[in-house]
Amino acid sequence: MVRPIRTIVCAIVAAVAACAAVEVPLPKEIAVVQPATSVPKEQAAFSGKWVGRWDNVLDSVLVVEEVTPMAALVVYAYGVAPERGISRAGWTRVQAHFEGPDLVVPLNNGREARYHMQDSQSLVATFTYTNPVRSYPGIMKRAAN
Repeated sequence: MVRPIRTIVCAIVAAVAACAAVEVPLPKEIAVVQPATSVPKEQAAFSGKWVGRWDNVLDSVLVVEEVTPMAALVVYAYGVAPERGISRAGWTRVQAHFEGPDLVVPLNNGREARYHMQDSQSLVATFTYTNPVRSYPGIMKRAAN
């Protein structure tokens, strides 16, 4: 009797894990370049791969490929969130810029993602739409490149 129950429990755990593992697409070629010593350490700290969720709903990945004193080349990627009308995952590579301590990633249609370094392993993030105006919070954690 123990064996069938264990099998059922294992099947349920595997199904839940499969549902929780949402794919966020990334380009095949990503290269994180070590920031030059001329880049302020507060900005250089953004370099690398970050993973998280917007409003506990939409999976997201930010890869900061290259950082200069004024800007950063980033890949912004996202999964699906039917409850937010996002039925297709995708990614874009864009030039981001720094506003004070924040990294600001401009996206299409008046949207932007803003990231603030909380500590060396996490970012506090805000995703903002301009029309209509609304925003969603997020937390990003540093991931292995």
